[in-house]
Amino acid sequence: MQTFAVIIGINKYFYEQHLHGATGDAERFAECLRSSLQVPTENMIVLLDAAATRDEILKSLHTHLRDNDRIHRGDAIVIYFAGHGTLYETHVRKPMEAIMPVDSGLELPDGTHIVDISDRQINLFLKELYDAKGENITVIMDCCYSAGCSRDGSSRHDQVTVRSRPSLQFTYQDLIDAAEADKWKRWSPGSATDSVYQPYEESHMLLAACCSNEKAYEDGEEGVFTRRLLQMLNSHSLNSITYQELEDYMNHGSVTHRQCPVVVGRHKTSRIFRIGHPLSSGSGVGIETGGSTNLGSSTSSGGQGWLQRSVVRTGTWIRLNILSYAFWPKRRQ
Repeated sequence: MQTFAVIIGINKYFYEQHLHGATGDAERFAECLRSSLQVPTENMIVLLDAAATRDEILKSLHTHLRDNDRIHRGDAIVIYFAGHGTLYETHVRKPMEAIMPVDSGLELPDGTHIVDISDRQINLFLKELYDAKGENITVIMDCCYSAGCSRDGSSRHDQVTVRSRPSLQFTYQDLIDAAEADKWKRWSPGSATDSVYQPYEESHMLLAACCSNEKAYEDGEEGVFTRRLLQMLNSHSLNSITYQELEDYMNHGSVTHRQCPVVVGRHKTSRIFRIGHPLSSGSGVGIETGGSTNLGSSTSSGGQGWLQRSVVRTGTWIRLNILSYAFWPKRRQ
């Protein structure tokens, strides 16, 4: 089995507030794949700052992953993004989320502008990727999506770095139009429109830095979520860590009391980056939690139950539809 990845990190946006740790996060994550999984450099595309344009992001996802003849069904596919996210109100109940390429807002010669990449476009791509290459897909997002969320600097730097942007320049219809005009898409025309779009919820595993009502923090020159993630991946054998165990580790002794990472998907008992491959007997990672040791795969404190309790406790909703998953309290109007 091989591993292939597209890794994106953006600090220096053309027209928006700069970040401090996103490119470093992306570089450290790429190095983790090289050292822990022995992923060859040619199997990874790393887009940093000016290289992470809208066109280049979409081109890399399609040509390096979906259309890559070197990738066989069952090979591991990893997509990592660190940068700005944003939220768009829509005419339907669920808002639209988007990630922001480095050239978002750039005016083109015809007077139009480069727009963000919407959750619908990403989800439709992930369904195509799933159909072409199988279910061993992991998507990692170290960013916020709601305009009220931010990625904050530590107190020693006495600054706040927002890792989200209000969606003031474009409308959600602009993003739908851009998705429908995607020159790499295979989906049927109209699939991204309100009347047709349906997210597919089984194409991948999602690792997200925080819930929609929380903030994703930077501590100096690195994201707190990515730092915690890499601590786990670099200190344990990836042949034994499951997604469930990873979630427990990320939340026990938690990243911050205001930031709870989220791991979502139907393969939580699978080894990370090994979906569809048997879990070897005797595997399991002990998670230290205040003097006691729990096995993530056997605890009930993490996973879907944690998500459900979060919704009940806070009365809020968790916006993760950018990656196929949306959890809505039944009583929300």
